[in-house]
Order: sequence, then structure tokens, then C-alpha cells
Amino acid sequence: MLRIGFLLVGIGIVWYIVHAVIYNYFLRKHDPDFLNDSFQPPRSSKKNKKVTVVVSSGRTPAWIILFGMPSIPLFLLGIVITVVALIINIFQPM
Repeated sequence: MLRIGFLLVGIGIVWYIVHAVIYNYFLRKHDPDFLNDSFQPPRSSKKNKKVTVVVSSGRTPAWIILFGMPSIPLFLLGIVITVVALIINIFQPM
């Protein structure tokens, strides 16, 4: 059970890093001014976008946001399973 906990923690960390890289790549590709220090008002786009945009001022598509959601629960679940496994091993009779 301890291995499963460590595995879930590792998957959660890797998933979070992959999500951050994809999120950063998408912002740099489609809206490079967003990551600059100076704030500029959003430009109005009259193009019909096929992707629904949510969060982050409407600059990222929904699939990028949804892709990152499981990372934190996986990480926390892995920590809980690891702690429970360690408690079971400590109080287990020899």
C-alpha cells in the first residue's frame, strides 16, 4: 500500500508539471502579451473560435483547465494513502 501512495504522489507531481508546461506553451503561442509585466486591455477578436474558453480571462481552452484538475487530488490522495500505510506498519504486531 505504501508503493501505491508513493506512485500516486509521483503521478500527481508529474501531471501538475505537464499541465503547467502545456498551459504556459498555449499562453505563449496564442497570447504572448499576457505573460508580460505590463498589463494591456484584451483585444477584441471577431473570429469565430471553435474552442470554448474558460478561466484566466478567457485565454485558455477548457480542455487545458480540465486536464490540470486531477493533479492535486492525486497528490493529496497519495499522501493520505502513504500516511495510512505508515501508521498501519507502525502499529502492526510483530
